[in-house]
Amino acid sequence: MSNQQPENPALRLLALAAITAAIATIFTSLHITAHHYVPLLFQDEWDMVAGWSKVQEGTSSFLEALFSQHNEHRIALPRLVFYVDLSWFQGRGILTLACLIAVHLFHSLFLCMLVFRALKLDFWVRIVVGSLIIIMMFSALQIRNLVWGFQLQFVGVFALSTLAFYCLFKRSDTQTGIDTPATRLPFVGGILLSVGATFTMANGLLTWPVGLLIGLQQRWSFAKLLLFIAFGCATWFGYFHDFEFNTGHTRPEEALENIWLLAEYMAIYIGHPLSPQWPDYALALGMTGISATAVMTIVSLLDKSNLIFDSQASRTLLTVSIFVLLTAFITSLGRIGFGLEQATSSRYATPAIIFWISTLACLFTLNTTKLASKKVVPYFGAFLILLAVTSALTFQTSAPVISKQWSLLRLASASALLSRVYDEGLLSQIHPHPWDLDKKTEALQNRGLNFFSIKSADLIGKPLLKRLELAPRNHCTGHIDEVKMVKSDKNGIRLTGWAVNRQAQKRANTVLFVVDGTINGIAFSGKQRPDVEKIFPEISDSGWLGYAKIWPGETLQAYAVVSDGQAACLLNGVYQHQAKN
Repeated sequence: MSNQQPENPALRLLALAAITAAIATIFTSLHITAHHYVPLLFQDEWDMVAGWSKVQEGTSSFLEALFSQHNEHRIALPRLVFYVDLSWFQGRGILTLACLIAVHLFHSLFLCMLVFRALKLDFWVRIVVGSLIIIMMFSALQIRNLVWGFQLQFVGVFALSTLAFYCLFKRSDTQTGIDTPATRLPFVGGILLSVGATFTMANGLLTWPVGLLIGLQQRWSFAKLLLFIAFGCATWFGYFHDFEFNTGHTRPEEALENIWLLAEYMAIYIGHPLSPQWPDYALALGMTGISATAVMTIVSLLDKSNLIFDSQASRTLLTVSIFVLLTAFITSLGRIGFGLEQATSSRYATPAIIFWISTLACLFTLNTTKLASKKVVPYFGAFLILLAVTSALTFQTSAPVISKQWSLLRLASASALLSRVYDEGLLSQIHPHPWDLDKKTEALQNRGLNFFSIKSADLIGKPLLKRLELAPRNHCTGHIDEVKMVKSDKNGIRLTGWAVNRQAQKRANTVLFVVDGTINGIAFSGKQRPDVEKIFPEISDSGWLGYAKIWPGETLQAYAVVSDGQAACLLNGVYQHQAKN
């Protein structure tokens, strides 16, 4: 790629197409996040409630809860956001999602800035390259990191580490070679950002050895080097004080016995976003990326005068690639026992995408030197860029389906928890130990947090006619289609059906299950019902799934909530729980 691109109509047209695709990618990803949002804690988020409840009850100090170990991580900074969300924003997760998107957007723009400075691009080429970076950074390839607020720690650690490396590369005055207050400030900022990365996620610990490499390559003064090492040692000591290693992961010494398997895991981790459908190609691409970064790292360490990577931006990008590779290595040490398939998780797509953005920019930087072939590198880089963008845009079309499945799981789980039905098979998908949910659910209910903050949550256990009016039957239509007993709950049942609010000509979002005049369960709509859409073509996703409690001999009916939550409309179908002889 040439650093001087002619301003021609074709380039402007390409820029317009690229920026349109970038806007469309951001819009569709954020639409998926908002449209399929459900206020329900998922997996590790339940542990946030446990720690926060101890602080509220006075059985734990705030700092102790903030810095306590979570698996192998100490996620103090993300946990602070979770605690603020629980304390002041009803624990609905909107704050954490907003922070996640904001951090990810900031990091995306910062990477754009680094690439622009490293490659010294013209305006229209910047538009194209910046758009491609945004497409990758907001691609649904990393869908879990865009719809799950807990992944704030995942996107946060890479944003903080990138900023830390950029600050640490700030050199002393180039003319005098002397540090001044103006040049010391970025160095102090780099240290603080490294501390922040460390207490955002475990791989943040890697900012310190990587930072030490920066210091050696940049020939920091002895005092500067000593200060950085002192802060690093203090941070590592604080991190590992009273630390317990996760027994559920592979032991590192066992993983190191099979170096090739580790290399395969790392390669798939890195290459999967470029080839999500073909693992063998992902492996080959990952190995290529690892090899390229290893060669550039050696060249950089030998380049004492910074003639090869001649800008702060290019050196930062290379360091980011190294950091992601080290992250992949540490991840493989602990998770290789779960199989190579685990390396294809969508949450790992974010660091892999960051790796390719940084590595490709460094390759094009190398192309401006005598060390790289002016023919091979541009074509190879262009091929990888085309592959990455094609993969991202192709996958974007399937993202709504994936996100919808995520949403339906959370809706069904919210129904089971609100109805107090213990469906172990379902709840084990939102928490690895579903039998531990009772106490955490009770803490949320007592304070009206998370899914207990939704309008219909306090209807369970209440008489129907004292809380809602009865609407005429012609205000709704729908039916109970199927009822199954829940094996793990003696008196729990799982119901499916559909409901349409004919008065408002839309689906009925909430369905209540009533036994002897009392609301004993709830369901939420969102499932596709092609058969119903044939009758009501303008109404989609009218299918519902929910849970209820019922005892032998009792009869259950279903009511759709209509009139903006003020009335209940009886649906067709009755279920009677037969007593066993």
